[in-house]
Amino acid sequence: MSNARLKIISSYNKCFSDADFSAYSEISRANVLKDDVFSFEALFLPETNAEITLFCDGKLAKYSKIYEIRDVFVKMPAYRDRYDDDYLNNRQPGMYPDLMIPLSENDRVSVSAGTLKSFWIEISIPENAISETSVITVGVKDKDENILFENKLEIEVIGAVLPKQELIYTNWFHCDCLSSYYAIDVFSEKHWQIIENFAKTAADSGMNMILTPVFTPPLDTEVGGERPTVQLVGVKKLGDTYEFDYTLCDRWFEMCKRLGIEYFEISHLFTQWGAEHAPKIIADVNGEKKQIFGWNTDSLSDEYIGFVRQFIVSFKEYLKSKDLLKKAMFHISDEPIKEHLPRFLKIREKLSDVLSDCMCGDALSEYEFMSSGAVSTPIPGTNSIVPFIQNKVPDLWCYYCCSQNTAVSNRFVAMSMNRTRVLGTQLFKYDIVGFLQWGYNFYYSQYSKHIIDPYTCNDGGGWVPAGDAFSVYPAPDGTAYPTLHIKSFTQGLYDLRAFRLLESLSSKEHAVKFIEDFANYNITFSDYPRQDDFCEKLRFAVNKKIADLISK
Repeated sequence: MSNARLKIISSYNKCFSDADFSAYSEISRANVLKDDVFSFEALFLPETNAEITLFCDGKLAKYSKIYEIRDVFVKMPAYRDRYDDDYLNNRQPGMYPDLMIPLSENDRVSVSAGTLKSFWIEISIPENAISETSVITVGVKDKDENILFENKLEIEVIGAVLPKQELIYTNWFHCDCLSSYYAIDVFSEKHWQIIENFAKTAADSGMNMILTPVFTPPLDTEVGGERPTVQLVGVKKLGDTYEFDYTLCDRWFEMCKRLGIEYFEISHLFTQWGAEHAPKIIADVNGEKKQIFGWNTDSLSDEYIGFVRQFIVSFKEYLKSKDLLKKAMFHISDEPIKEHLPRFLKIREKLSDVLSDCMCGDALSEYEFMSSGAVSTPIPGTNSIVPFIQNKVPDLWCYYCCSQNTAVSNRFVAMSMNRTRVLGTQLFKYDIVGFLQWGYNFYYSQYSKHIIDPYTCNDGGGWVPAGDAFSVYPAPDGTAYPTLHIKSFTQGLYDLRAFRLLESLSSKEHAVKFIEDFANYNITFSDYPRQDDFCEKLRFAVNKKIADLISK
């Protein structure tokens, strides 16, 4: 069948529906490793308004999954006063491709004459796949099952298996947003099912650490305001002592184990932006549920410090019983600045003995938090990481959020797939141990004042660039729809694993040299190739190098 209106193109494209079909280059061959995912796009230009079905055929088709890519309206592609030239569509508001709807075998998609329609196709290669080159056929059928167009892609499956992901990756998981959006009771059976659905999509996207709300996370909340209570730990107040119930934690950890999530962020023990107050703590007091700590609690008060110390000691024993203590990260407060350092040091002093054998990290930008000993595992922003690299901080983490909006990689909707994906290359070069991003499913406005509809508001109500606050959309059935910006990030994680394989077959120095010779760049977090096809071509070359090395 004619392929004049159906192209197979690289996954580095974000295809705007009003773009020129002829501007997109076709690809005819690709390669992939085992336990790897190769993704590409099918681009269709309809002649008439119609209902169509996209299909895959061939040996690798059984490993394929197809998504319809839909446009979303982006009102705030970037900050008006903080941007660079590397944004799509000249940073203009408009319709951007982002939402991905999974398609079953016979699902029909409506298309409009002359309007580009793009589909995402990913081939997940198992470890036991046959190492060979085969052809996958992509085609379009009309509503009567007649094949209208077909095109073909040659894919080589290389006989090497990607190593397990070593990077610890967390994308903050907001249980309260799911309760609010779906209008269901917190930790009801329906809530638990939706939590698991969303956590599964997160795990499938490479997330192996999850924000665990032992107490309601004191994040993105205005002073005096509060978010819905999502507290996994039961607390009973008995005078100056406390009893802790971990029944809900049991269910949480069992769910995560089922999904392959191995690491756990313990929700912050003090409020954001300065650690001045306590998070909301609900306890049983003489048979009644009451709030015993919150915004009216000074973080350094004897009563609250006494509570925190008792909790940490108890919770550590609980984690040890589940063999999870070494896989948990404790937080003090998110995003402190230099003026908060004295309070951080006082808190650290009061808790140092009970936290001495724990991983303790916080997102921050000032190196003084590390050099002073206030934070043992600093998590600097990617635009503030240079002093931490220069001082050879061991086991270094990093993060990005809305503030990393110029020069560096990020996952805004108006950024290219390459700009998001290249982070994998940077994490490899600098041996980054962990990565954090705050918005997996944040469906509130700034300061969590009200719920938003993510399908019509993707900027928190004009607060952050689209793509920063959430990486998945809430589907009507309680599952999570992925986005192009999370798919490109996940591609970077697969790249990172491929680089680790190349390193194991040669050396770290050889692998970095191979990457930078190919790029003709000294890659840093702020300086890297900006061509849309860089990551795609680099990965093809790395795969070929791996094939050469294992054949010797």
